[in-house]
Amino acid sequence: MKKDLVEFILYDQIVKFFSGIEISFEEDSGNQRKLVSCLPGGSKIGILCDEGGRFVVYRAQTFEPNETKIIRDVFHIAGDYEKLDEQIQKYLISNTVSRVIAKSIVDDDDSNKILKVARFIETLERWSGETYEGHRIAVSIGIDMNDIDSDGPTFEEYTKNDFSKVLTNGYDTLVEFSVGNNFIGYQTLNISPEIHNSPFRYTTFSKYTEGNNKIALVLNRNGEILIFKSGNLFFAKRRGDWRLFAYNSVLRQLAFKSRKLDRKLMESLYESILDVSFARTGACIGIVQQSKYKTFSNDERVNDSDYFGKNESDKTKVLLTAINNATFQSTDRRLRQEILGIDGAVVLNATGKFISAGAILKLEAGSDGGARLAAAKTLKDYGLSVKISADGEIKVFNQNSSFSFG
Repeated sequence: MKKDLVEFILYDQIVKFFSGIEISFEEDSGNQRKLVSCLPGGSKIGILCDEGGRFVVYRAQTFEPNETKIIRDVFHIAGDYEKLDEQIQKYLISNTVSRVIAKSIVDDDDSNKILKVARFIETLERWSGETYEGHRIAVSIGIDMNDIDSDGPTFEEYTKNDFSKVLTNGYDTLVEFSVGNNFIGYQTLNISPEIHNSPFRYTTFSKYTEGNNKIALVLNRNGEILIFKSGNLFFAKRRGDWRLFAYNSVLRQLAFKSRKLDRKLMESLYESILDVSFARTGACIGIVQQSKYKTFSNDERVNDSDYFGKNESDKTKVLLTAINNATFQSTDRRLRQEILGIDGAVVLNATGKFISAGAILKLEAGSDGGARLAAAKTLKDYGLSVKISADGEIKVFNQNSSFSFG
């Protein structure tokens, strides 16, 4: 594939799917023979160019097999357009992301199944810009990927009717179709608190896809599209672009290679990040490393009235009673979300114990960006910090680096 087209695909698609990546070009392609190859070590992926050399996609964490497959799928589909004019190729590549996602979530290479799943996705993309009776549309669709027979209406016949836009609510009900495109039935679902890798209000759909060969597609009233498979939030279209949610990879990125951070704390942090992000409430979270705690205390970033241990304000008294001396990871995630929604930062120590919540930090003069970003950049000097915007964007910082996802 031509060098400038490879570069276009990397910056038009790949950087949006994957967080924390770096892209470079190497004149020497080494022993690589395939267009896309995972290089030794697992944290680099090479893409060959016709003119010689290769682009290298790098991140600190290794790429999981399904992530490598997604990159291969992007370039495989782009290869279908290779004989066309370059500008037409770029246009088609930018507008066929639904095929890439469908190919990634269909377990075999059945082109008929891939195109049908892509059709479901494209319908929700179209509906995301429409309204019904003046309100944004929220719908949820299940696809049974097993080869089952159904003589119900086809998806196209179903969506011709306006009622198809209001028969489900996007939270705990769905209509189910076969991968053959026919209507199967209607289901009501239950919240599943034990699910860790999707926003709490959408754990219904994670549970629906857990341990079976089913997919759930959800359009919410913010115009976001979420895709669930194998009990996980897998993809989401937010702020106009598709994002990949790779649970294990993001957990490793949150830890920034540190073995000192408790796994359960990181899992709980990821849960709450998703909860706040998809609730669109915004938040700022800091985790102070044990070795930095004395410095943090001496710098007096938090007012005495906001310190939980000092218990001097009505706010801290209420919150201490609500939390009941629990750590962040052992606090009910619904309460965690409410606490994170309080104006100000939530600060934890390295074991997950609350230091403060709703704290207005003392910032350096001339801090740039909004209050949450300035607070997150201040807290990163003491360990790990997360800033979640009101539009759902997530930025993670430590002393040496940062990455965004969601």
